[in-house]
Amino acid sequence: MWEIMSYGVKPFQDLQNNEVIDVIERGERLSRPLNCPLAVYAVMSACWMYRPADRPNFAFIKARLRYSMILNGIELRCVRTQRSLSS
Repeated sequence: MWEIMSYGVKPFQDLQNNEVIDVIERGERLSRPLNCPLAVYAVMSACWMYRPADRPNFAFIKARLRYSMILNGIELRCVRTQRSLSS
């Protein structure tokens, strides 16, 4: 989600992999992208909880993102490809 909301910016782009691990272990997380609604960033932050058991499930994520999109007047259209039609 962060990469989408930051228009493809690489997360932790100035850090090496081992440095990213250290940053995460210290509890630091990526900052909110400039045009990212607060509600969407809150969902991202919940997904970054250290313990997997503390992270939201997909039903929660879907509901919160849908609610955020409604609040922000965002319309999401599903684009069907030939492959998705045959599935």
